[in-house]
Amino acid sequence: MLHRVNTHGRAAIAKPLVTSANAKLWFQWCQQCTSWAVYNVKHVLFSDESTFTVFPTSGRVTVWRSPKEAYHPDYCVPRVKHRGGPVRVWAAISWHSLGPLLVLDGRVTAKDYQTILEDHVHPMVQTLYPEGGAMYQDDNAPIHTARLVTEWFDEHESEVEHLPWPAHVTRSEYY
Repeated sequence: MLHRVNTHGRAAIAKPLVTSANAKLWFQWCQQCTSWAVYNVKHVLFSDESTFTVFPTSGRVTVWRSPKEAYHPDYCVPRVKHRGGPVRVWAAISWHSLGPLLVLDGRVTAKDYQTILEDHVHPMVQTLYPEGGAMYQDDNAPIHTARLVTEWFDEHESEVEHLPWPAHVTRSEYY
């Protein structure tokens, strides 16, 4: 009966949890930035990490097919020995230049992130903004707010401002 009304078993789509506190903080941040001129944007260095999977490595892949189509290439999932694994990268971009694309090994810790700041962000800031005024934006993930990282930004506050970004605020932090 469900199939007749075009309802089928499908994987649920994941989306970020947006709490009312997150939405309020994002809105406030956007309001603060509406007065920005091109000058302000030219001084921001944006960065992020992301993980890419070369081949599907986890979970079951579901396809709709008849029993006779079991080995048809359209219904098979490519697999390599040892699963192919994920690749985690970090990158930065500014108005003036692309930053390095770093391949990260395994789980990234606050110490790893501090090393990225020291070895890649700091030289990029010095090169692109020798007159100062650089602003650095990350997504406020837990490793970005760790004491070690916060201390690094405190030590370098005269060279680079760490932009506030309410991306990973949990309800408990504001209630």
